[in-house]
Amino acid sequence: MDNTTLIERLRPYVTEERFALLNAKLSHRTRYMTCVLENVHHAHNASAVLRTCECFGIQDVSIISNTNDFVISKNIEHGSAQWLTVNMFQNQTDNTPLAIDTLKGKGYRIVATTPHGGGVGLHDFDVTRGPFAIVVGSERKGVSPYTIAHADEFLTIPMVGFTESLNLSVSAAIIISHLSQKMAQMKVNAGLCDAEKNELLVKWLLASIRNADFVHRRILSGE
Repeated sequence: MDNTTLIERLRPYVTEERFALLNAKLSHRTRYMTCVLENVHHAHNASAVLRTCECFGIQDVSIISNTNDFVISKNIEHGSAQWLTVNMFQNQTDNTPLAIDTLKGKGYRIVATTPHGGGVGLHDFDVTRGPFAIVVGSERKGVSPYTIAHADEFLTIPMVGFTESLNLSVSAAIIISHLSQKMAQMKVNAGLCDAEKNELLVKWLLASIRNADFVHRRILSGE
């Protein structure tokens, strides 16, 4: 059953207001910018970034787990993860090469964040040159040497204080907020295609329906 048909079958299980809300949120979703968390150790930081991505319509988040297991803090992410597409890279000893290759294969510019200078300042970053993946590294070491060696660009948040860097989740929030606004100002064509919207709408409808697995099985079985 294709997604268009499935949407029509699922639609009666939600209110018209709910259906309109889901479609309204879809109209602001993007995969043009994506976020990558590499070896983030603290669950509250990773969860806060997920929440920020959802708030600003960033649909895809990639999680690279090389030295720790990724755990979502429910008190921080407030249910945001269910509306996102979270891509996990955690089955190898070093998952970074696969993640970077996967993103590059999808046409993303790999943009490594750094507090040490040598990169483009946030306000000067060019959002019009094609899709980009913002890589945020661990709290202590930042992005890995592999990411640094294979990044296409580097991004720095300009600061004037004595402290070297911001909290990881705060940095991500500033970057995502600013670049989302810049994409809108530059009128970047960053929206999802119809097929992507339909695929997500099915997922979101199922997340909105009580006993969704049972309902889904009934529809697929033709009952």
